[in-house]
Amino acid sequence: MERSFNIDSLGDHPTLFTAKDEGVVFAAGEVVADRFEVVEAVGGGGMGLVYKVRDQLMEGELKALKVILPSLMKSERAQQRFVQEAHIAQKLSHPNIVTTYDLGEHAGIRFLTMEYLDGHSLDEILSERGTLSLDKTLRVMAGVLEALAYAHRTTIHRDIKPQNIFVCRDGAVKLLDFGLARIVGSNRFTQSSAAVGTAVYMAPEQLQGEEATRRADLYSLGVVIYQCLTGRLPLGRFRLPSEFNSSLPRWLDDLLLELLAPSPEERPESAKVVQRLIRQGVREGESTTQEALSGGSGRSRTGNGVAQPREIQEPRQRQPEPPALTAKAAPKRRMFLIIAAVVMLALAVPFILRREGPAPAGPEDNGLAGAASSETSGQQGRAARDDPGQGPASTTAAPAASRQPSQQTERQPTPGDIKTVDLGGGVTLELVWIPPGDFMMGSKLSAEQVASKYDGKAEYYTDEHPRHRVTISKGFWMGKYEVTNAQYRRFKADHSSKEYAGHSLDGDRQPAVYVSWEDAQAFCKWLSERTGEGFTLPTEAQWEYACRAGTDTVRYWGDDDGTMGNYANVYDRTGKAEFNHPWDAADTTDGHKVTAPVGSFRPNAFGLYDMIGNVLEWCQDWYGDYPSGSVTDPTGPSTGSYRVLRGGSWSLNPWYCRSANRFRVVPGYRRSRLGFRLARP
Repeated sequence: MERSFNIDSLGDHPTLFTAKDEGVVFAAGEVVADRFEVVEAVGGGGMGLVYKVRDQLMEGELKALKVILPSLMKSERAQQRFVQEAHIAQKLSHPNIVTTYDLGEHAGIRFLTMEYLDGHSLDEILSERGTLSLDKTLRVMAGVLEALAYAHRTTIHRDIKPQNIFVCRDGAVKLLDFGLARIVGSNRFTQSSAAVGTAVYMAPEQLQGEEATRRADLYSLGVVIYQCLTGRLPLGRFRLPSEFNSSLPRWLDDLLLELLAPSPEERPESAKVVQRLIRQGVREGESTTQEALSGGSGRSRTGNGVAQPREIQEPRQRQPEPPALTAKAAPKRRMFLIIAAVVMLALAVPFILRREGPAPAGPEDNGLAGAASSETSGQQGRAARDDPGQGPASTTAAPAASRQPSQQTERQPTPGDIKTVDLGGGVTLELVWIPPGDFMMGSKLSAEQVASKYDGKAEYYTDEHPRHRVTISKGFWMGKYEVTNAQYRRFKADHSSKEYAGHSLDGDRQPAVYVSWEDAQAFCKWLSERTGEGFTLPTEAQWEYACRAGTDTVRYWGDDDGTMGNYANVYDRTGKAEFNHPWDAADTTDGHKVTAPVGSFRPNAFGLYDMIGNVLEWCQDWYGDYPSGSVTDPTGPSTGSYRVLRGGSWSLNPWYCRSANRFRVVPGYRRSRLGFRLARP
């Protein structure tokens, strides 16, 4: 049985717009078209005035009568839109859409009649209350989603906002004002490069004057939901609702991140999908409002020059020598002890246990064929085959037992050493040894300097401070590349990284995306159990230390933005030409429209590829503020709501692609720009 949503407790609200704001068209008591007696002006919007009238032919039944604003009556285009609204609205018959009856004319003034609604617009309610509870928000949005699911069969609304959502006294929720609506497949009344809608609720593509789709309406709905819950608009690098109210569930943060994705391809594809996501969240017990799924109707439901994408060439170049172990890398005393230990071992035994090389390569249909777990020196690592995921070129077959942890003493790894891990099925994963050391973590630029140099507000970058010294006391292994689709599919055979705007993200050598922090943890657990070694995600400190690789510049290749195309796959002229996203692009060309095969760009001094760009990478830590003093081996807060992401991506602006830049997001979040790489003690 359906239950209505009654907001009687919200109290009375003043009308926000009256006839006196635009001049009176019809006076109280006037009879329009010999039928409709004007009672009073009750409101209006960007294009029209609305009157409460009595239909004398229907025994005084109350109706609403809408006319164009006096200031627009001489506009032919406004007249066309008004007629279009009437024609569109008359074809939409649904309990969550205001019913439109007739289009008429009186004394040269066009009008349309609609059902009269007794209640308040969502804008009035928010003006009075500031915010709504989650339960009430979901009940209102359920009605809007029902309306959109029905209307989107033929129509794009293009102006979803609180003023166009009405809550009746009996609990019914109504979607209003199809004056800017467009019939699906029609460009009538829409000029190219003309932004149509209300700016603060418009999707980025609408602001750019591009054609609005159903997903533009869903973006606008996301803005409305955010406003209902927080009393604010999601501008810039906005905080998630649960940061304002810790009782709000994580699934809601996930939902809003999807709805507010800058690219339409990353948003839910339909209102039905959004309804399903809400149902799933409610079923998981994170909300007690099962009534949110009722539909809220209050009655029974009726139905740079463009370079060609290059093949992987950089691995053929001689890799940079590992950086000297200075104060940026490791204390000299530690290096002396390591060298002394190696010399003593060399004198004590005739030879060190020879490491077995990888097994003969299997069929290279995925470009990641390789061998069993092995380690090589930095020099041997540089002789490895070009394709990431493949082991050294000269090998001997490794016995099956070598895939288990060695019971014999292993030599101390040295900078540049590479360890190859067998994932089975001819697929391998390479790790690079990162030596211990210390570095300055955080941005050397102030938040104000970053904001002025790149974009946005200084508050977006305050979490990169205070800058502080971090000591990494123990060396560790880190993925040479981001985990690829082929590698991830050894764990989850049916994984798909999908596509973006018709461009595949699912190639074997492309990084695995649409992987949450929880998914990455599951992969680490699987690989640890398979190998007997403790794989994890890198801590945030390990990640930045490994990314910087002894540098103190904005990025590991320097402070110059112009050379970015040699080192990182970011949103640049290539992406701008293809997608024209409404944010700045790097003034360079990397040749890749979406994710690039791992290893397509130059590595940093540690021999790690794609630490900046390609995909954002999950870190182990909960997100939190930086400490004010020096720390050793930090692991972040003990609890939190968000996990850390680092490194920028193929679809992000250049200012987000810096060694110090931090992102935070809920652990269950999946996106086309999110991936991960591994770490191991």
